Amino acid sequence: MSYIRTRFTFDIIWPIIYTGFLVSSIGSVTHGRYGESTAKKLVLIPVLGLLFDYLENISTSVIMWRYPIRTPIIDYAATLFTPLKWIFLGASFLILLTRLIQILYNHIFRD
Repeated sequence: MSYIRTRFTFDIIWPIIYTGFLVSSIGSVTHGRYGESTAKKLVLIPVLGLLFDYLENISTSVIMWRYPIRTPIIDYAATLFTPLKWIFLGASFLILLTRLIQILYNHIFRD
């Protein structure tokens, strides 16, 4: 039970921190570059990562709490939430990195 409590303490704060960083960074580097609706959609990508991270944390905690009783639906859902979390977080960092490279390229070669 203490493992679950420790996991929740860490896993509530950390996703908020990285999501705040990604949302503000992506919003900052896409502001003015893309249309407003596109920029808003790009900012939602890390928020979806946060959502799947929380769903992963909740489902794995339920699995550990109910152990050794099996919970097939939650077991299966947890295996889906983990890769979805990483897909959205990876996409977020890729968007940020791509845009930073574009900004750097424009600054070096066009100014």
